[in-house]
Amino acid sequence: MIGGMFILSGALSKTSLVSRVRDFMVSHGDKAKLIIFLYMVINVLLIQVSMPTALASMFLPFMASFTGDSKVKASDLIYPGAVVAHCAQGLMPGAMFVLINSILEANNAGVDITAVDYSIVALLYCGIVAPRLLSKRDFVTAADTSSQSGKKASTLAAWQESLIYVAFVVNLLCMLFSDALPFSMNVVPVALDIILLYTKCLDLNDVKNFMNVDTLFMLGGVMCLGTAMQKTGAGTVVGDFIMNLLGKDPSPMLVLFVFYFA
Repeated sequence: MIGGMFILSGALSKTSLVSRVRDFMVSHGDKAKLIIFLYMVINVLLIQVSMPTALASMFLPFMASFTGDSKVKASDLIYPGAVVAHCAQGLMPGAMFVLINSILEANNAGVDITAVDYSIVALLYCGIVAPRLLSKRDFVTAADTSSQSGKKASTLAAWQESLIYVAFVVNLLCMLFSDALPFSMNVVPVALDIILLYTKCLDLNDVKNFMNVDTLFMLGGVMCLGTAMQKTGAGTVVGDFIMNLLGKDPSPMLVLFVFYFA
């Protein structure tokens, strides 16, 4: 699914939308702080129906629009946005930070931590404080080739641009209502990519350029490692070690600090 979304996001970067976003950023340079904060809020909302890596891939085309003329840099958004997205996962009513709470429950700590405990702090810190501390530099991403084309007029026909917009919106809607789909969400971006290929909105070179193979292999390896830790009991060992360090009846904030440090 993530590989398909990389390609779909790359297709979006071929449209004139990226250049319009760039022009907007340049013309509203005096509102850079507000733009950064709103970006963080958007991450909080969209992460409820997505996963952090997929969400980052959706925003890659827009990162390409942050040129030297813009007071907002990709470095203001990429890492802080990822932190906020991870912290805000599970904010929907009734959800909780399952991993930490399962460790607490297994050790009879008598403490529950909700997403609100850390997502609000992350939003305020990454949206207001962090941009002042980050180095102001531009990142070179997997969509760098599209960032160069985004500075020029789109070579796509109007109907092709419209088709890409529709595909992007359809993918987002399917993510929102993935539980109601009669098929797996994984096939949606791939199917949309195939449609864009057959309608000449993309070609095979685009697919190779937009597909971030390094990230996909890293994710595959991390998933296998996580499964291995679960099956061998290594995760439980780490959790028990953390709880032994904390002692009985630890405060939620202390638990969070030790967990993230570990």
